Parts: sequence; C-alpha cells; structure tokens
Amino acid sequence: MLPRPPARLRATALGSAPLPARATGPANARIVAAFQRVEALPPAASGAFVVGDRGRPSGIIFIEGQRISWIAAAGMGRRLRDILRIHCTGQLPDIAIAELCTRCRAEHLPLADTLAREGYLSPIQLRAAMKQHTAESVLALDAAYAAEATDWPLTWVGREPRGHDPAFAFAAAEVLAAVGAARIEAATSARVDDQLARLESGDCSAVAFALLPGGQPMLIGATSDGGVRVAELGELSDWALAALGASEGFSPRVTHTYARSATSGGAVAWRYEGCAVVAVCTTGAAIARLVAGLEGLRLPMVLSTSLAVLQRIRRGAVALRERRRERIPGLIDGE
Repeated sequence: MLPRPPARLRATALGSAPLPARATGPANARIVAAFQRVEALPPAASGAFVVGDRGRPSGIIFIEGQRISWIAAAGMGRRLRDILRIHCTGQLPDIAIAELCTRCRAEHLPLADTLAREGYLSPIQLRAAMKQHTAESVLALDAAYAAEATDWPLTWVGREPRGHDPAFAFAAAEVLAAVGAARIEAATSARVDDQLARLESGDCSAVAFALLPGGQPMLIGATSDGGVRVAELGELSDWALAALGASEGFSPRVTHTYARSATSGGAVAWRYEGCAVVAVCTTGAAIARLVAGLEGLRLPMVLSTSLAVLQRIRRGAVALRERRRERIPGLIDGE
C-alpha cells in the first residue's frame, strides 16, 4: 500500500463543476451506470471503454484488472499538465510533459508508471495527481452528456495487458468518492481521507458519505482496495444512515457482544466530521481491532452482522486473495 499523500496535496480542489443530481450513493446515474460496466468486466480484462464515437471519442476509460488506470476526457489535456505541476514539488515544464505523453502513446507505455519511473513525481504525488485528473475528467464527460436522456455511449476495446502498476490504478468507488469530495470543504475531505487511511488493510474496506441539503447521501471517501463495489453503496448508506439516525451509538456492552459474535466479520458505522463512515470487516479479528480503535477515539458506533452485502464483500475478498496468489506464487494470508 502506498503511503497517503500529505494533506497539502490531497486538499487541492477538483474545481467548481457542480456534481449532477441523484445516483447510487453519490453521483449521477450515468456515472454510476458506466462504473458498473467497469466492475462487470472479467477480472483479467484489459483495455478501454471508448465514450462516444470511436473515431472522435468524448473520452476514454482505461482499465486493467477491473481497476481504472485513468480516465481522459476531450479538452482536458491542458488540465492534466496543470494538475501535474500542482502536485510536483520541483519544476515540470509543459514541453517535458508533452514530450512524455507523445512518447508514451508511441511506445504504448502507461503514463503514470513512466512518470514515476523517470522521476518526474514521487509515487505519492503521482497517485494524487492522476486521481484528481481522473475525477475531473468524469465531471467533464458527464457535463458533455448532461442534455442526453441515456447512459454514456460506451464501446469496449480490448488490448493486451501493459503491466500497469496497480498502485496507480483506482477502484470505481474510489473515483466516485473523489468526484463527491469535490463538493465539500477540502479540509473536511482531507480529515475524512485520513480517517479512512487508518482502515486500509486486506480485511477491512470503508466508505464515507456526506449528506446533501435534501438528505441524500453522497460518497466522499473510499479505501483504495476496491472491497466495496458501486452496486453496494446504496445498501451500505441506507443501513448506516438509518442506524445512526435511530441511535447515538450502541452501549459498550452491546458493542462488545456484537464484536465477540462477529467471528466472520461485520459492518460498523460511525459519525466523523459530520459524515457517516461505514467499514466492512471480513474477519472477526479485523472487526475486533476496529471496535477497539473507535473506542479509543471515543467514537460511538453501530454494528451489524446480518447485512446481505456482507456476504458479497466476503466472497469478493476471497476471490481477490486467490487472484493475488495466482500472480505471486507462494503468497499466503498475512504476508
């Protein structure tokens, strides 16, 4: 896992483009539908969804292994250069970026990996920059189709895997969260991001929701592991907001009873910075650690071991561990 970027880098606003109205959790229905197409791809799929006319696309969603390597939108090239400079601590002239992009296209090299390998940005800076540009590109693409009554027109184009470093790729929910985070104060987003960073592990995935003025939940944070899928956001937000609305938190006795009985993990929700945070733990040890940590921070919480989404996330976690074993022979749990 990459270390988290400093708050100074993460707090950079994604711009003032308004987030479209309702979706599953946070974003516009067209964005959600597109990202569900990404998650429905086979685990080994490599290629891109072309948005719009293949001869003159509005954008491209680059994908490897069900993760988004990058999303590019027409007219956003200049913005990419600006964002790279924002996140770079040294000098990064336009001509250097333009030459690098041209070379990557000609030699079929992953842009992010090449930027890091050749020392233009640190891995922390690069991941933050690519995430910001990807989220802004999503907003630009959706604005381009705002007048349409249909989903984004997507055409799948397969290609051989390029060996893209997964450290510079994003789960669909993580990109949705970056889109939502653009609508709240940068300082709040950074603090929620730090809270989620404490939960990054193979046995725990988490998401965070803010409430829009009408009471609708909007995804603003997600751990990078991809344990929570876009289709699962609605169920998690519905449960968390209902449970937290009905209770200020379980008593210590009830909390410990739930934690002891959750031998196969469970879901935990709590409030932080005015937002609702939901973590899904796939093992009993993980939920015990989380409960102990929240108690140490004096954060009231609610728990569940019966949500239907828990079974799906547990199955997904098992499948992910199996794929990792296939890629890295000899890998065992806990390594």
